[in-house]
Amino acid sequence: MAAGNLVEEISDNLKLVVDAVKRAGPMAWALIGLMIVLYINPAQWIWRAWFREDGYYTHGPLIPLVAGWMVLTNKDRLARLPIKPNWLGLVIIVLCSLGFLASTLCHMNPPKYFIFVFYILGLMLLLFGTKITKALLLPWAFLFFMVPLPDAVIDIFTYQLRIFVTAAAVHLVDPLGWAIVKSGNYIYYPSGETLVVDDVCAGLRSL
Repeated sequence: MAAGNLVEEISDNLKLVVDAVKRAGPMAWALIGLMIVLYINPAQWIWRAWFREDGYYTHGPLIPLVAGWMVLTNKDRLARLPIKPNWLGLVIIVLCSLGFLASTLCHMNPPKYFIFVFYILGLMLLLFGTKITKALLLPWAFLFFMVPLPDAVIDIFTYQLRIFVTAAAVHLVDPLGWAIVKSGNYIYYPSGETLVVDDVCAGLRSL
């Protein structure tokens, strides 16, 4: 795809969004503004998590780009679908706003990042309607991969992966006749040396 064609397609899609916002009226602008106000700080946290040196989400910046590419590849199909705003979107937005408030009062930040993705779903329903939203469900759902999980959840995954990798390593060397012993994520050699399967060996970053 030539750069000029890509720019033209992006421009056409932006015009579609602007037209939908104009059709929805001032309330749409207000809800978009509310989203910016509510999620400016969580967005900064997500950005820092993406570029954290020892983080698991360095793929994060690619996710919105891939989701956008999914939308562009379905441009012709989307153009044929009618724009019929669905007020269920407003209900979702209100629930997301209440969830954001509850998370703030409870000092729980991670739920805010997932609520943000559902807020986008509400906007899609309100601005474009059910048919277009259904057509956009895959790129929308793909956005969840950009949201960092809480460290406690990641620790659970990495621990289980470490145990699995340790067991797999011992199983692979068993035919060689090495008398090694496994205990958790530790491997003990007959010589007395110990090998520790740490987080970096768990493979979560590779996944």
